[in-house]
Amino acid sequence: MTDSPLEAAKAAFSAAEAGDWQTLLNLLDPDAIEDFKQRQRRWLAMAEAVELLRKQMQQVFAVNTLGEFDAVPAALILRRWLVVSRARVREARRPEYRRQMLGEVHEGMEFAHIVFRESLPADDEKTDRVRVISARRTARGWRVSLGGGLVTDEGGNVGLGYDPGAADPMQGESDFISSM
Repeated sequence: MTDSPLEAAKAAFSAAEAGDWQTLLNLLDPDAIEDFKQRQRRWLAMAEAVELLRKQMQQVFAVNTLGEFDAVPAALILRRWLVVSRARVREARRPEYRRQMLGEVHEGMEFAHIVFRESLPADDEKTDRVRVISARRTARGWRVSLGGGLVTDEGGNVGLGYDPGAADPMQGESDFISSM
């Protein structure tokens, strides 16, 4: 159980960077995971009519129809997306990248926002930006949202950068399912 929002955010980012999807999914807010699935479903509803998007549906979520998509639990949908999209992110992560947790701001007893700084030297200058990720207290402890660059940007947008066929979205899934 995570005792603080800051601890939950640190653990979630560490799990994401390590590609430890089981740990990451256990640290995410279940409502945020379900919301992710519903957003992807709306995108896929359009994809059925467009061949290129249909291929992405197969390559990212390992489904051919919306009916198949609907039958997959939300945690597995997000896990498949993470496996495919993060394969390139992990390879591109530079060792000089730094994340410094600056603090947390509570909004009542159930919500908190974690403020952190990302730093990455870019050629001769250093690029810094301050970001925020939110957390919600659940019966299982603090769980973080998908924002702050963990899965989405602060506006809730996802950018899927992947090389078609480079990663199997169902890789390691049987172990994950047995732990659910």
